[in-house]
Amino acid sequence: MIQSVSRAIDVLHIVAAAGDWIGVREIARQLDLKPSTVQGLLKTLQAKGLLDFGHERRQYRLGFGALLLAAAVDPMKKLTDLSTPFINKLSEEFGETVVVMTFEGGHCVVVQSRASQHELTVKPPPNLLPVPNPADMATGRMLLAWLPKNERAKFALDASTIADIDKARLQGYCWTENINNSGIAAVAVPVCAPSGQIVITVGCSAPLHRLTDSRRACMLEHLRAVACNMEHALSGTGDPCI
Repeated sequence: MIQSVSRAIDVLHIVAAAGDWIGVREIARQLDLKPSTVQGLLKTLQAKGLLDFGHERRQYRLGFGALLLAAAVDPMKKLTDLSTPFINKLSEEFGETVVVMTFEGGHCVVVQSRASQHELTVKPPPNLLPVPNPADMATGRMLLAWLPKNERAKFALDASTIADIDKARLQGYCWTENINNSGIAAVAVPVCAPSGQIVITVGCSAPLHRLTDSRRACMLEHLRAVACNMEHALSGTGDPCI
């Protein structure tokens, strides 16, 4: 791996995750690099049009060149292609409903899903449409757990739900059980980019009576392995987790 290229990509990830202007010292802190080293990377990326520099702010944000690169890619298709083999495997292993969700255009959106083949099943929301109440789903709560507070505030969450979401962020997974007396239990895990920014959440759900303690533990273990493998696929490096 070429170190300078790797560091430049890390810088782009951090600037993208900031969502707006960000300074040299903050980027250097996150990368644990000297500000002078980061400054050189930033100037190179700026010269290539991938970053803009605000002379009054003395800060950087994504440039038009980066936006042109992003525009050439359909993010939902990419996420669908990425997740398809993994959720097919989960669906085959457990026979329960599997959902992949992302945050797109200010909404929690189902990328794709697989419905259980049981007679009594959990029906997933439609693909590629905003989910009205994402906090009613484990995948939705896991996604909300990673959003900035200003984005999360749009969903009018009560104090109890916010506490559960914060707990999910700390423990790295989200369990939900019988929300709104639904009779459904679900578990979800995050899938993150190399920068640490959340990309999608993936989860399984089933009627309560089919999820024994041992089956729940097994489901969580498999979801974590799937998330790890998806992250390796996102980064394009590393050996598979399973």
